[in-house]
Amino acid sequence: MTFEQEIRNFFAGLRDDIGEDTHVFTQEEWLKRGEMYGNNAPFVITTEGPFYDVYNHGMAPTILNQFLAIAEKHGYYFEPAYAWMIIPVKS
Repeated sequence: MTFEQEIRNFFAGLRDDIGEDTHVFTQEEWLKRGEMYGNNAPFVITTEGPFYDVYNHGMAPTILNQFLAIAEKHGYYFEPAYAWMIIPVKS
């Protein structure tokens, strides 16, 4: 399973209220948006729902640690470009 697929499965497996308003964009989809940051990332995650608080404020540390572990497993870490935008960066 690819890194992107595993992240998509992670969000699909969360309770609806946690993954709500969280989207995973392929690099191609992201480039079409014309955004300033994240254009070299393999995919981009945007979140303005409850996962925003998980990632930015440490709510639900177990969920956050599972999310971060997926990146580490694939040789990446996550970096915020904006508070609502998360990009994977090669370690």
